[in-house]
Amino acid sequence: MSAITAPPRPASTSPWARLRGWWIAEARATGGRWTRDPLAAPDATLLILRPGETDVAVEGRSAGKSVFADRIPITGVTPRGLRALLRRARLPRTSPVIIEPPPGVVLSHAITLPAAAADAAPALVQDVVRRKTPLSPERFHIVHALAAAAGGSDKATLRIALVPREWVAGQLARLGLGVEDIAAVMIDMPGQAPLFAPLAPPKPRRGAAVLRALPVLALAAGLGWLGWAAWQTETALRDVDARLAAIAPQAREAIARQRTSGDARALVDALAERRARAGPLVLWRELTRLVPADTFIVDLQIGERDVTLTGYSSAATALIPLLESSPLLKEAAFTGAIVFDQQERRERFTIRAALRHPQPAPETLR
Repeated sequence: MSAITAPPRPASTSPWARLRGWWIAEARATGGRWTRDPLAAPDATLLILRPGETDVAVEGRSAGKSVFADRIPITGVTPRGLRALLRRARLPRTSPVIIEPPPGVVLSHAITLPAAAADAAPALVQDVVRRKTPLSPERFHIVHALAAAAGGSDKATLRIALVPREWVAGQLARLGLGVEDIAAVMIDMPGQAPLFAPLAPPKPRRGAAVLRALPVLALAAGLGWLGWAAWQTETALRDVDARLAAIAPQAREAIARQRTSGDARALVDALAERRARAGPLVLWRELTRLVPADTFIVDLQIGERDVTLTGYSSAATALIPLLESSPLLKEAAFTGAIVFDQQERRERFTIRAALRHPQPAPETLR
């Protein structure tokens, strides 16, 4: 899901401008969102949830200003509890509820492109996600926005942010909420306007718009097949975890009683190796667990024998021992100098770490 914020353009009566206007009208009729995000409007009222380990930080925001703040236990976040929080914050009952992930969960990227290429932003976002991450775009909530670049009016900056769908689904399950209770995921980067990835799909128009939506439905069917393949991979990982947990105690007991019986040891080692080679999803989970809250990764490249990550951190040198402690990584080292970024107010770093268990060739991960 993505919300596209495009800068306004001057009106034109040329045939090309009329054709472009017709295409945008068709996109709106089939559910495309080519207008400014109402959640980012200056007068918007929001109830923001920031889940923690044992409780949830709640903030009420009106017209861009914080008007309410509290911390409540996880058990207090229910649909009925959300209505009570809106009353306590003195916000309208129709105010959308937003969930905000910690910086370590968000993967962000920014590129500069010609302003004339703004219409190609959706396709460009999909291409960047496929090249910069080892996972398919269907595994993420993707949000992006266009803004005029500082270098001149003929340039535009495309900001891209990704949040794993698995993290969102896990947090909703912890809080006892459904997708219908949360309006969007908010990505709030320092010094930048927040981005919103809506969770609920827009309601399509009926009648002639349904016929115009047939290409979109065909694309959705293709994405559904990819989602099915992703679900099968998740099922296989859960099956490996369950088998490993069930067999490990019996295997250790058998090895202690009779050292000459190596069948159980071989089975446990095979399952552990299969788990370690399960693919980039395991590395993604491990990096999310290791990276502290004041660190976020902007580029992640996974090769056959090593992984390279680039990002910003308040203390970049503290990342080396964290990565070394991982059962999946070893020989972590900086590939260049640590540079303090004045805009991000953090240290920019690039670290390469070897994989303890080499991964399959990159072309087999698609």
